[in-house]
Amino acid sequence: MAALPFLPGNQFNPKVGSERFHKSHCFDYNNKVSGYVGFNKSGIGGDILPGHQPPAAYSQYPTGKGSSMPSWVAFDRQVLCFDAYCQQPVHEKREERSRVRRVMVYFFLEDDTIRVVEPKQNNSGLSQGDMIRRHRIHRPAPQDGTYFTMDDMNVGRVIVLYSKHFKLVGCDDFTRNFLTKIGKTVQQNEELPTDDYSKHRGAMLDSQQPLRPYEHYDTLKQFLDHDREVLRFYCVWDDTNNMFGEVREMVFHYHLADDTVELLEVYKPNCQRDTIPVFLHRTKLPKEPATVPHPGQQVSRTILNVFGPMGHGGRHILDNLKTGAEPVEYYHHSDLGIGRAVNIYGRRLLLCDADGFTRNFYGVEHEEPIQYRMDPVPAPPRPLPPHNDVGLQEDSVENCKNLVPKKLKKDFLKFYEKDRQGLTSHVLRFLAQLETKLPIDKDRRFVVSVFLSDDTVAVYEPPQRNSGIIGGNYLSRGRIVNPDLEPDPITHHDQFFTPEDFAVGRVMEFNKHKFLLLDADDYVFDYMEENSHEFPQSSISSIMATLRAEGMEREEEFRSAFGDGLSSGGKMESAEFRAILTGLVSRLIGHEIITIARFYSDQKVSGLKVDAVAATAQEQLKKVNFENFARLLEIFRYEDEARCGHLPRDDLHRLCRSFKVPLSREVLASLLDQCPRNDENDIDYQALVSAINWRQSPMPAGSNEAATTQHVLASFAYPDLGAAQSMPSSVDHERFLVDLFGS
Repeated sequence: MAALPFLPGNQFNPKVGSERFHKSHCFDYNNKVSGYVGFNKSGIGGDILPGHQPPAAYSQYPTGKGSSMPSWVAFDRQVLCFDAYCQQPVHEKREERSRVRRVMVYFFLEDDTIRVVEPKQNNSGLSQGDMIRRHRIHRPAPQDGTYFTMDDMNVGRVIVLYSKHFKLVGCDDFTRNFLTKIGKTVQQNEELPTDDYSKHRGAMLDSQQPLRPYEHYDTLKQFLDHDREVLRFYCVWDDTNNMFGEVREMVFHYHLADDTVELLEVYKPNCQRDTIPVFLHRTKLPKEPATVPHPGQQVSRTILNVFGPMGHGGRHILDNLKTGAEPVEYYHHSDLGIGRAVNIYGRRLLLCDADGFTRNFYGVEHEEPIQYRMDPVPAPPRPLPPHNDVGLQEDSVENCKNLVPKKLKKDFLKFYEKDRQGLTSHVLRFLAQLETKLPIDKDRRFVVSVFLSDDTVAVYEPPQRNSGIIGGNYLSRGRIVNPDLEPDPITHHDQFFTPEDFAVGRVMEFNKHKFLLLDADDYVFDYMEENSHEFPQSSISSIMATLRAEGMEREEEFRSAFGDGLSSGGKMESAEFRAILTGLVSRLIGHEIITIARFYSDQKVSGLKVDAVAATAQEQLKKVNFENFARLLEIFRYEDEARCGHLPRDDLHRLCRSFKVPLSREVLASLLDQCPRNDENDIDYQALVSAINWRQSPMPAGSNEAATTQHVLASFAYPDLGAAQSMPSSVDHERFLVDLFGS
């Protein structure tokens, strides 16, 4: 064929008779697993291209009934195990010429991988273990392009792995059953060949067996029974007889596993001693210690030289009689106990107490310990220097206590709960005046603000025209010391004013300035009445109990002072009610009287009226020349999908802020609260626009309410409480008398 010319008609087409002409692709199945073929893909029709080798085949297993599964699923964790050996030549050694190395050959059925492991032997001098790690192994030449499969594995065969010949001489039961089921004949297991070197090593080890000792020392049983069991005693060493001696505390440890003793010293703070961790290292403690023996003087065995030279060639035996041995008696756990003394190399230690395990070991759980510690002398009080009014007093105290002062811990939970939340300010504001004899200071009014988040106090003086006094911050916000309370005996901190100390009618001394609290806003009374368990001056039950204890014997006097109330329908003017009640019970403060009047009043104390709030709002809009009211009304109507003329309060507040109506948050909030509402609690937005339209509905310039509230809402942070009316207009004194004395 090669001699024929390469001309048409002189060559044969290898594709003649072929029915496969498909184009090869880069993805194929190998061992029933999809994968990437890559460069080794076949040609047209699946033919092998020149220079390429066919893909290595995996082991083929006979198919049975049922669904076919890939081998890596069907034979997962199934391994054929063979006993094998290989011979390793040994050069230039008299005892052996070759060495037989026993191995275990594992063939993994799931992926045809092989692993060879050599069991480890003692003192072999070989790096035994994994001889060949698990992977697929090529067959030797001329089949070096293929891998070992299951057909190559059987008892009696010789396999060549990396130029090493391994003969399979045996297998386990699973391997024999598996090979038999697939139709293979398995020979009987063969014996491993003998190894001359192994015989030599075995004989050498047998000749080195030690002789039986003369005496048997069994210390293992004691170790196993009492391992990690330690008796602990608390003891003292009285060294006061020596110069500069003192009573020193020790901890005595007795280890039951080997009858050893350990001594630790307890060091007190500032004892001016070097802190040595161990006073006596763990060792056996003799009862009568003599001089320290030299090395080799005290031994457990004595060797006698029978005859012959010293060293090699001599004959020696052990001295059974222990001639010349000096017996030493050591401390045993039976020699210890609470109240006993122990001699530790001339130092007498008294065992005073023991821990719970030691008491249970001796059975003395309820025995009283020996008192060896003196009562601690209390440290003298350390006086603190007075505060110099620079910074906080707590910081100054920490500087006096510690060289490196610690950061003060703030009550973050209280700050989180009592900080300002929306329109709830959590600030108690009182109207106050100075307690002074100076006529110029008697007419001055102050606003005392108490912040609930951190118990700080601020004093503000509203400016008054033609008063000759510049208003503003009278006292900056901070904590104020209560002069009526003594410093805390534990922390030595001064006691500060708290919100519970403030009430209408009380005199508060701030930095040697006395302020009389005249009145408060409605939020103060509402908050105190809601939290009456913290503010007893706003608890109606506590106040009525005080009045009952005061007026049970003066019922006629109370009724005659208030009258029967028939002429006025049971109502009385608040000023008259306050005057009568103050005259009858002098120890009632103004806050308690206001609480009674608010409780027995039919109407709530009304806040600022709509006209007053509208006047303030128009004044703010007029200053910035805001006139776009028609556009604002169009936005309200656009949001009103029901065309009812009313919108919720939150929607109106959002629209006003988005439209950038130049009103402060407080004025806008007060205006929305005072606007008329419907049954669904929605606000009439047309009335709102009409109230702030200073062009079409201007408020009178001389309105007393506008003049009163103009400054109040313009600076809501410091309102003028002089216009507040905490007392209701009338009080139902008849109902008050019925609750006080009964019907």
